[in-house]
Amino acid sequence: MPNKDQARAPANRGQKAFCLSRNIIAYATGMELPKPKLTRTVIVDGADGGIARSKFRALQLQYISDESLQPPPAADALRNLMAYLEQNAKLDVAKTSEVLAPSSPLVTKYKFMYLHGRKPFTLEGDGLESIKSNLQTGGLLLADAGCNGFDAWQKFDASFRKACKDLFPDSPLQVIPANYPLLGAKMNGGAAITSIRCRRERTDGKGPEAEMRNYAPYLEGVKVDGRWVIVYSKYDIGCALEGHKAADCLGHDKESALKLGSAVVLYSLKR
Repeated sequence: MPNKDQARAPANRGQKAFCLSRNIIAYATGMELPKPKLTRTVIVDGADGGIARSKFRALQLQYISDESLQPPPAADALRNLMAYLEQNAKLDVAKTSEVLAPSSPLVTKYKFMYLHGRKPFTLEGDGLESIKSNLQTGGLLLADAGCNGFDAWQKFDASFRKACKDLFPDSPLQVIPANYPLLGAKMNGGAAITSIRCRRERTDGKGPEAEMRNYAPYLEGVKVDGRWVIVYSKYDIGCALEGHKAADCLGHDKESALKLGSAVVLYSLKR
């Protein structure tokens, strides 16, 4: 017969204790395996090429197209955006960004992810689950359709919309309201983003406009539990961040791209 203390003991007490201790160890070690004995520990202060833990770090996703990983286009886009944030928002940033496949287990270490697409994009299996898990636990994905001709722009746009639906079938892409705090004065150094320069598709839908014009910003997003977890611009941001000026590109000028990219990064920090 069990005694009274045993009768009051919660079910699976041993398993629960093990899980608790496992989580504490994982948190304390950062999920890193123990190093070999006598391994020297080098302490880096961040000034000599290392990246301090406190610095904001961005991740650029490799995207899957034609069933293979593609090298990320607009490779300097994040570096230029980080330099802008450092100067204008006084944000302590790492100038170099990581590049990872969506399926990498390291993806969850980065709460700001960037995807610049020029070809049809697919997200499935481990990649879909990894990105979804990151977005559900405080992460944010900024994505834009890059410059690669009008037909390619349409194909990426359609494929990314499908990827969003696969990620969150009950939370469709929707237009982010112009008066939403992401674009507001408080988020953007006292000046709301009310006008940007952009080249968009012609009214007949058969190609890009002849020149850039002033427009109200147009961003779409997926909102989960009251927070935008995906921010999508169907007009290029990445090429503009690099300073490219293609006449057939549907997208922003560099100043507008910097403002929009900065706004999304700063919003991602307001969790």
